[in-house]
Amino acid sequence: ILARDHNNNLWILDQHACDEKYNFERLCKETVIHEQKLIAPLPLELSPSEEHCVLEHMDIFERNGFRFTYDPEKDQRHRLSVTALPHSGSGGDGRKAVQFGKEDVGALCAMLGADGTSSAEGYIAGFGSGADGSGMVGNNAVRRFAGLAGSHNGSSVMRLPKAIAMFASRACRGS
Repeated sequence: ILARDHNNNLWILDQHACDEKYNFERLCKETVIHEQKLIAPLPLELSPSEEHCVLEHMDIFERNGFRFTYDPEKDQRHRLSVTALPHSGSGGDGRKAVQFGKEDVGALCAMLGADGTSSAEGYIAGFGSGADGSGMVGNNAVRRFAGLAGSHNGSSVMRLPKAIAMFASRACRGS
């Protein structure tokens, strides 16, 4: 597509790339990540700031497919347990299934500003740019978009880099 604006600037738009970007942004905004309920709660060992982060931003974790139980009787760092994890599907419909785990709780806490320095889980795990969370941290647009997804407009949901990579892959295949 060739277009010229009122300042005589020439714009050359790749129709396929525009469609892919539209699909990607739509998937990021509208996709409900399903949750897989666990048979038994999975205890977490979080830093105090991570624990506070989860409790403070429970809505963001729930929109990303996480569910928790909170036991105020337990010692700090051990009060939260995961009862459901995000689930991207079986992969049987031609889509690659993306695995999410309890390490992604720490990754989302890190994105939300928790320090995570004393977490036994290692908050950087699963924080890479690949669809499986592997890859170099900070090396591409998927990683950069993950940090912006929740802040550029009120209807967006902050997403894990794994989810952003999954949406990018699905948008590419759908265009």
